[in-house]
Amino acid sequence: MAPEIFDLSHSLYDAMPVWPGTPSMGLVSQARMEKSGWRTTIIVIGSHTGTHIDAPSHCLPHGATIDRTRLDMISGPAIVINLRHKKPRQKITKADVQDFAPLIRRTKRVLLNLGWDRYFDRPGRPNYYTEFPEIAPSLATWFTKLGIKLLGTDTPSPSLTDDLLVHKILMKGQVSIIENLANLNKLANQVIFFVCMPLKLIEADGSPIRAAGIPISAIQKWPKLFNLINPSS
Repeated sequence: MAPEIFDLSHSLYDAMPVWPGTPSMGLVSQARMEKSGWRTTIIVIGSHTGTHIDAPSHCLPHGATIDRTRLDMISGPAIVINLRHKKPRQKITKADVQDFAPLIRRTKRVLLNLGWDRYFDRPGRPNYYTEFPEIAPSLATWFTKLGIKLLGTDTPSPSLTDDLLVHKILMKGQVSIIENLANLNKLANQVIFFVCMPLKLIEADGSPIRAAGIPISAIQKWPKLFNLINPSS
């Protein structure tokens, strides 16, 4: 039996929530089954809609665009760190994650499970876009010193401030940023194989992604993984 693959992405739909001031997503029917015999849809979407990855060009004047992002940097082993105890607007610091330092060094990819995805598209308080726990600049710097390649979070941004300081610290340290992840609670405090597939948008500053995770422990318990490709082995 194959290991379970966990979907870590929000669904994309017409008029879904987006960062305040950003045009909403649109799905417009182009051809209908009853008239044309098939269906096609026009999709209008921002580069930072739903679960997405930021390219360095999002914040750095000469940063690389999303089509130049190496897939082997953003997919691979990752540690999911449970931080659901953090309160709205609270800082996430080195003290919250330092016990995971050995796994962070080994996997080079960190996914922060704050449980914030439960507030996505939910009215009332706390507000999904303005009250999430945020990464302290000092933690962002510590991550870069550990040499991580990717930082993902289930919040809409690493930080609440408009100066993009945390973004810039991470991007200057060659760290890719993924925002608006979902369902990380199902993989909390586990090492997983993380899959991130952005659209290959030429010269774009980011892209919606389909993100998924497979527990490493589940893969290790499936010894016949490669026999599907080489049955004689």
